[in-house]
Amino acid sequence: MRSQLVVLGIVAALASCDVRRATFTVGDTGPRIADSVADFSLVQGNGGWRYLYQEPGQPLKELGDINGMAWWMDYVTRWTLISPYSMHPNVHGKADILGKGVQYPVQRWTADVAGTADIEYAVAKANTLCGDGVIARILVDGVGLVEHTIAFNDDAGFSGTLHAPLLVGSNVDLFLEGGPTEDCDGTHFTAKIVAR
Repeated sequence: MRSQLVVLGIVAALASCDVRRATFTVGDTGPRIADSVADFSLVQGNGGWRYLYQEPGQPLKELGDINGMAWWMDYVTRWTLISPYSMHPNVHGKADILGKGVQYPVQRWTADVAGTADIEYAVAKANTLCGDGVIARILVDGVGLVEHTIAFNDDAGFSGTLHAPLLVGSNVDLFLEGGPTEDCDGTHFTAKIVAR
């Protein structure tokens, strides 16, 4: 069982202070303010997280279909999904022409605190049997911080820590792009956002 401590986190918010409770696990670098796995919810906006998708050249839209513990664009026809540990893009759809269309899943956290944060992330292929790989990106307020091309059989993937200044209302996006096909594009993609 992981030891958890509850701390009082104080984060400077421009000219004032925003005092909030945060939990962290021994070994973290500071109080965690968001966790894509622990905070996962079947309610849009809960904990500051939204579950979205994007079609090329179009604005982000909310995923609206829930099946099991996952958000889907359309469970019947599309592969586009976000679950607690993974994401999946769509290209050709599941079985018919209704599912055809490129869609990228985007898991977004909107900051309710300001300051410098560490974004601890891990990304790796979940299904390594086939496919043509994926591209995983992390963006803050639309600016790319990191991009990884992950081969179809790469179950080790990448992990790291990014440093980013956040304002109240800043958006941190986990963005997954598929290749020409979505075959076996299920990908583990998680992040913790930790105040410094």
